[in-house]
Amino acid sequence: FILSSCKGQDPITRMEQSVAYYDKAIVAEPTNADYFQLRGRLTYALSLRRPNDAAGKQSRVQDLQQAQNYLSFSLALAPDNHDTLNWRAVVNLALSDTQSRDTAEGLAQRTVFMSAAVADRLHMLTLAQDDVTRNNAAMLLAAAYLRLGWNDYLQGKYQQAADAAAN
Repeated sequence: FILSSCKGQDPITRMEQSVAYYDKAIVAEPTNADYFQLRGRLTYALSLRRPNDAAGKQSRVQDLQQAQNYLSFSLALAPDNHDTLNWRAVVNLALSDTQSRDTAEGLAQRTVFMSAAVADRLHMLTLAQDDVTRNNAAMLLAAAYLRLGWNDYLQGKYQQAADAAAN
C-alpha cells in the first residue's frame, strides 16, 4: 500500500494487492475486528483512486459497498469501536454522493445513507459520553484517595472514599 504513491507504481494495482493480503489475514483470523476495519478502510481508499469515467464510477460504488460491509463486520465483532463507527459514517456519506439527486429513488437512497452516517456519529457521541461518565467516576475515586490517604483506601474504605470525594 505504501508503494502505491511511488513513481512507476500503479496505485490501484498496489492497493488491490494490499486488499488481497487483508483477505488472507481475515481468513487466518476471522474474529479479528481490526482486520475487517482495515480492509474496509483500504477499500474506501481504493474507491477514491478510481477514474471518473463510467467504469471507474461503477467500481467506486462497488468498492464503497464492500467497504461498508467490512466495516459492519468489524462492528459486529467490536460494536463500541469509535474508529470503525467513524469510518462507516464516512463511507455512508460517500455512498450518498453516488446517488442521483434528480430522482425520488436516488434522493430516498441518499437519505438512507445519510441517516446511517448520522446514526453512527450519534453512537460515537453516546460512547464518548459513557467514557466521560466512567472517567468522572475514576476522578472521584482519585479525589477520595487524596482526601483519605493511601492507607484508608487500601483498607477498603471505598464507600467512605467515594462519599468524601462527592462532598
